[in-house]
Amino acid sequence: MRWRFGWRRELFEWEKDLGYELLAHLEGRVTGVMPDMWVWKPGEEDIFSVKSCYTILQNLFYGEGTLNDVEKVIFREIWRSKAPTKVLAFSWTLLRDRIPTNINLSKRSLYIAGG
Repeated sequence: MRWRFGWRRELFEWEKDLGYELLAHLEGRVTGVMPDMWVWKPGEEDIFSVKSCYTILQNLFYGEGTLNDVEKVIFREIWRSKAPTKVLAFSWTLLRDRIPTNINLSKRSLYIAGG
């Protein structure tokens, strides 16, 4: 089997090099006889759900058990709220102490000129 790719535009030289590396990596690989399909492994019955994705992201960013019970309730109620999305996102950012204040920026070694 020979791999062939079609691109929507002409590739830049550096992209062509990456394409050659990809082809070299794929050389000798054989595809299965079954047709391809989308599968979401973390979800029940291999079906995607927003809840399963949210749980994975929550564990990835905060680690398991890093939110106490009160925080979990607060965050759950924020996202259940019928407030506009930008208000929900700001509330979440505020409660996670991620507002880019001078103090938070300095914690990340980011400084604003004249600030």
